[in-house]
Amino acid sequence: MDSIKIVLEKRRKIIHLIKNGVSIPQISKKLNIGKSTIYYHYRKIKGRKYPLTKIPVNQRALGEFLGAFSGDGSFIHERKRGHYTIRFHLHRYDDAQYAQYLRKLIEHYFGKKPSTQYVQPNGLVLKLHSKRIYELISEFLIISPSKSLNVSLKKPIKELSEDFLSYFVRGVIDTDGSVDNYGRIVLGLITKDLIDQISMMLNKFQIEHKVSVRKSKWKDLHVISIRRMDASKYLEKIGFSNKRKGKKVRKPGLSRSYIIKLGSVG
Repeated sequence: MDSIKIVLEKRRKIIHLIKNGVSIPQISKKLNIGKSTIYYHYRKIKGRKYPLTKIPVNQRALGEFLGAFSGDGSFIHERKRGHYTIRFHLHRYDDAQYAQYLRKLIEHYFGKKPSTQYVQPNGLVLKLHSKRIYELISEFLIISPSKSLNVSLKKPIKELSEDFLSYFVRGVIDTDGSVDNYGRIVLGLITKDLIDQISMMLNKFQIEHKVSVRKSKWKDLHVISIRRMDASKYLEKIGFSNKRKGKKVRKPGLSRSYIIKLGSVG
């Protein structure tokens, strides 16, 4: 009976504070109660405070988001606070244009507006809170024991659409790939499974590439490299949303339209 009284008293305090205009974070701190619990009562009293997260049916947007997350994303579930946080870790200056592109993609297709955090020395973090997006990532990606050591797609490639696959590759290389001084597109990851999957996708689009391993005392680096002479096929079939990298690939005689033609998700 005492436990029921405690629950009812907490409920009474939550409702009282909500009606008196106290914010959800302040109530959470004051009563040491998770925000999700407070928001449940808030929604019943004042209606929905935050827009409902959308899960896009657009396969390009879905693939690109998950690819970008696979490359430079992280997520965490803070059980005590009821937070599901998704982050994209980018370069403050080099990725400024791409960060703006990714922010607009998330706003348009997921209905969420990421916040921007600048970290030293040159970091930029896009951050959003969403249980539905957290669950979406968990549905599509294997992340074990940690994302930095292992990430790959759960579903077989043959079960995913070509639009999803092409934009998934784009998302990974836009974030974690690079273009060297010879105009080669290079992707180096610790995760062999994801490199193998990306290789299968490139084969599906008939893009010539090489897979190699760079030995290390800590973890071997698995590398995909696409020669400059094969860049036109990559730009035509996959493309870049990170225009800084796309411009570095461009070679004399190659139409600029290859670089910008797929620069936005349609």
